[in-house]
Amino acid sequence: MHKVPRNEHYQRDIKNILELNRSVLLALGVWPKFDGDKSICEKINKFLRISISYFLLYFSLVPGALYWIFEKRARARLRTIPIMLYGFMSLGKYYSLIIYESQIRRCLKHLEEDWRNVNGMNARKVMLESARTGKRLVIISAVFLYSSGITLRTILPLSKGKIVTPENITIRPLPYPTHSLLFDAQSSPIYEVVFVMHCLSGLVTMSISVSICGLIIIFVTHTCGQLKVLIDLIKDLVEKKQRDEYKVNKKLAIIVDHQTRIRSFLQLVESTLQQMCFIEITGVTVIICVLCYCILMEWENSNALALCSYFMALSGMIINMLMFCYTGEQLITQAEKVAVTSCELEWYRLPDNKARGIILVMIASNMPTKITAGKLFDLSFRTFGDVRERILITDEPHAKLMTIEPVIYSFVTFVKYCTLLIYEDKFKTCLRHVKDDWKFVTWSNAREIMIEKAKIGRNVFAVSCIVIYGASLLFHTLPLTSRRMLGNVTFRPLAYAGYYIVFDEQRTPAYEIMFLLQLFSGFVMYSVTTVLYGLIGLLVMHACAQMKILMMLMEELVSEQICTEENVNEKLSMVVEHQIRIRNYVLTITDVAFSFLYLVEDTMRHSSLFEILGSTLMLCLVGYCILIVGSTFRSCHGE
Repeated sequence: MHKVPRNEHYQRDIKNILELNRSVLLALGVWPKFDGDKSICEKINKFLRISISYFLLYFSLVPGALYWIFEKRARARLRTIPIMLYGFMSLGKYYSLIIYESQIRRCLKHLEEDWRNVNGMNARKVMLESARTGKRLVIISAVFLYSSGITLRTILPLSKGKIVTPENITIRPLPYPTHSLLFDAQSSPIYEVVFVMHCLSGLVTMSISVSICGLIIIFVTHTCGQLKVLIDLIKDLVEKKQRDEYKVNKKLAIIVDHQTRIRSFLQLVESTLQQMCFIEITGVTVIICVLCYCILMEWENSNALALCSYFMALSGMIINMLMFCYTGEQLITQAEKVAVTSCELEWYRLPDNKARGIILVMIASNMPTKITAGKLFDLSFRTFGDVRERILITDEPHAKLMTIEPVIYSFVTFVKYCTLLIYEDKFKTCLRHVKDDWKFVTWSNAREIMIEKAKIGRNVFAVSCIVIYGASLLFHTLPLTSRRMLGNVTFRPLAYAGYYIVFDEQRTPAYEIMFLLQLFSGFVMYSVTTVLYGLIGLLVMHACAQMKILMMLMEELVSEQICTEENVNEKLSMVVEHQIRIRNYVLTITDVAFSFLYLVEDTMRHSSLFEILGSTLMLCLVGYCILIVGSTFRSCHGE
């Protein structure tokens, strides 16, 4: 007899979650079959799909490898590295998909069982929320990968047009570099056939990347959903209504079983996909470096279409790596929340002989929960931040390079402003918590400590305002002192270099209007930065004040003046209550417990990430610009 599913809609849920992944893997011939043996027709269909995919991959890679070997021009060989390396990466990943098909089937069966046996509507809602997040991430990854692949394999070769050599030979570019000994790829209709085959080969490579990225995202977001369900189970363990021994035993058994299933599923996923993730991360890192160098070469040649194509390819690579690392970071964050929940569990409300069983749950919850690429790299934001690009700069694009810093700062500020708007409700929650702490302060010493730390936070905010607004004013007014003569024409620079098609920004009053608009734009951008600094200073210093108060309460606990049992109990309850107040903040509106420090981190981490990454990159660019200006100054003064 088949076990009756607890979730009647599990088949619809599974179909909705895996819809895109199933379509791509079916097209590649590597979608694992769940029920029964395959028929002869299914086996033939699968064999044909795999054979066609391999043929398309080798059709592009073999002539491309021959071209790279026989080509003597270094720059031409360098331009072929990204597309060739990505092709060989796809070949290795496709082979891994075929080899690990049985393990992928086990992962999917495990996922199906979790959906079939989901216990309760609340658990299903939590899992659906995580599944929708995963599906959206898969769609974003697919859009960027397919769009970047199409531009690199169609727009870039077509934009070059026909090339006429000094020997009067017309060459029509192809998506992949080709060196064929069997046929002439430039003659019609062979050129058209080869072009279409190259495009189909690119479609296969992109589909392989989308399928692997989709599997990682779906499996990891599913694990995040299971961890959220585990948090609810742990909290439900000490529910006031059901504390008899039998029900506690039953709940504890469910928690242990759920925790074990999560661990085994993660181990299975990691052993299945770690090689593919390793190939993806290492290969994409190299490709990003080479693409950056290709962008600089095309920038020097003023090839706008090639620049756009390379930028699309670069954005696709970065987004793909970001999706990997983002899902891994979500897994780590959710596992930390499970650990915090298990440590803050009110175990003393349980019977004495059952409270000991919580220890094993706490130990298992505090074990590291993460997924790695080849057991070398953790999939996390730290790995994403560790990817470094070394860019070689020639003397020609110096002037263009000096305009990058304001553009990057504007883009980073725009993203930070978007995060301020998106996380407005969380900012309100943090500030409401601060307000409540000030409202319910119980003794004068605590108020003095909070005022002291608040003054430090205010001083930090004031210093940041002075420095940032002062730098902004200097940056926006400095162009007024650097007019230059180009022939008989006076050139008046602006703070932000621009190319205005509709009007001439050097004429009056267009120059004055643009100058004022850029000044106000700078005021807005630097205001966003100061607001973020002020919020971080306020929230962090408030947390420091609460911790200092907690230290004083602990010292007061062992005071020799009053050591009666009643007073000690009263002091101990105050210490515990204050500690819980720091660690936990309960929203009475939704009756959901949040860690205040986790709430602050969750609210500010994206803004802080963009601030640190953007500032690091701009420091490098500003340092390089200082070296350029210093070199120019020394050459002008004959040093």
